[in-house]
Amino acid sequence: MAAKDVVLQVSSLVTESMNEKLRKIYRDEITEFGNRPTIYRVSHDVRVDDTGAYEPKIISIGPYHHGLETLQPMEAIKWEYLHDLLARNQGSQNDKLRKYSDVVSACEPNLRSRYSDIIDLSPEKFVELLILDGCFIIEFLLKREEGKQQKENRGKSNSGISEKRNLPLLRHDLLLLENQVPFSVLEKISDEMGLGELYVLDLIIDFLTKGKMSKEEILSADDVVTVEKPIQHILHVYHLCLLQGIKQKANTPKISPGEVCLVKIKSAISRIFIGILYFLVSIFQTLILRRPICLTDRNRLKSIKSTMRIIPSATELEESGVSFIRNLDVTGTCFYMNVSFNGGDFWMPYLSLENFVNSEFRNLLAFEQTYPHSGSNFTSYVTLMCNILDSAGDVAILRRARILENNYGSDKEVAQMFNSLRSVTNLSVKKPHYLSGEFEKLNRYCESDRHRWRAALVNDYFSSPWTIISFSAAVFLIGLTCLQTIYAILTYYLQPNT
Repeated sequence: MAAKDVVLQVSSLVTESMNEKLRKIYRDEITEFGNRPTIYRVSHDVRVDDTGAYEPKIISIGPYHHGLETLQPMEAIKWEYLHDLLARNQGSQNDKLRKYSDVVSACEPNLRSRYSDIIDLSPEKFVELLILDGCFIIEFLLKREEGKQQKENRGKSNSGISEKRNLPLLRHDLLLLENQVPFSVLEKISDEMGLGELYVLDLIIDFLTKGKMSKEEILSADDVVTVEKPIQHILHVYHLCLLQGIKQKANTPKISPGEVCLVKIKSAISRIFIGILYFLVSIFQTLILRRPICLTDRNRLKSIKSTMRIIPSATELEESGVSFIRNLDVTGTCFYMNVSFNGGDFWMPYLSLENFVNSEFRNLLAFEQTYPHSGSNFTSYVTLMCNILDSAGDVAILRRARILENNYGSDKEVAQMFNSLRSVTNLSVKKPHYLSGEFEKLNRYCESDRHRWRAALVNDYFSSPWTIISFSAAVFLIGLTCLQTIYAILTYYLQPNT
């Protein structure tokens, strides 16, 4: 064989080998259908800290966790739900299954491309899995809706999986990034049932938000759901609900021009008073307690920026005069991201921390990091919470303000949970993000002289009851001395001439 022929043969083999590897990574379907994966496996470096937060507890949805032995008990229930779904409409069971199979099989390559990993299932097995899981989800949602109506009419529910233990577990599993089926599967099956493609979206939103939101609110949002950016799966729907929730900005009281003047006067008086008080306390500490004067606490506050935290903790904010106020105008499951800071008042909606909040937060963060159209609003919110909830004392501050309801564990466990989330937020704070304005306002507020002096007073001088008692006693004695001096002067000048 000539040398030229050997070179051509080697070149051909190399080209074929490299093309095959490229197909395994990007797959021909991506080029053909223009689809990129939207259902990813969470990378090892992210899941290593808490593997259980990304894995299903009772049911596998989609191919990633299919076949796990611990999830087998729910497989039989899936088939029961498929049977119940097929019995809903007139017609033979075989005809209905054929319709579902036809519409799903027609886009099988497209659906397969939605998963980031290679799915080691034949087209027949893959389509069967999607139909079974999709029908289970739809039938569960229909049973739940019927159960709600029966509860209203007869005072009892018949929603299938209705045990108090199973419903939270099922919700947890349906909100895992790795445990999804493409939303188009649910739409196609729902449409073949005669329910309409968007009816299943209404059922999902009602389930996720406990009836606080509707599909009209989601679909009416500008540039959120379009032909180029369709709904991908159930976790994506929940993310859209959260985005819609932050559009209802916290209402702050309207202030008239006269009240603005009054606020400025009070601010000036407060600045002078705190400055004088700080000076007096510093002198008292130096002359009586023999402690050196600390003129400012700038280094302590500025050191925040050199640590992992971007803004002060709740304790430090409270020391600086920030008031945490529960925003009663914004309520509901999906509105907890709607926070705002204005004039020393930090408005935050109610947030209930349930057993699976860590898993929910982690999977929403993973979704934002893998889906390019999701933005970073949730990551911005979690970054805020990770910074202000640095210790058990910080959690207690928000709990006393009735902003947090802690059903997760102790205050220390909640703080540890948010501390562990810092490593998976990956927010570039140098770029504009959802809460960048609030971050800037908080830091600017805490770095002003008046608020630094207040923080220093609280932290350095009034941090223990003994210093407070000694200072109060000294002020009392100084007051008596002043009165005695004034009385002596008045006595001298007012005494009758002799």
